[in-house]
Amino acid sequence: MLADRVAFRHDVCVTLAENPSWSATAWAQLSPPVDALAAGQSYWLHRWELRDSHPQRFVGSVHDDLVLDERDVLRPASMPVRS
Repeated sequence: MLADRVAFRHDVCVTLAENPSWSATAWAQLSPPVDALAAGQSYWLHRWELRDSHPQRFVGSVHDDLVLDERDVLRPASMPVRS
């Protein structure tokens, strides 16, 4: 997931590089998820963000909200965290 988010941020910023303010804005908007994943913090996402090869990609609706938590467990966003 981290590699995908880093690559996406890079691709968007390179695409927008002709206008430095657009590129800087994209970097700022796309960095919090990258930073959270890199720091091992929980990360909120939609099911459609998972790769097609991920076993949870087609379980439920592609619009489901998920959380990849600090323990690297993917769960529905509405499910409480177990200690």
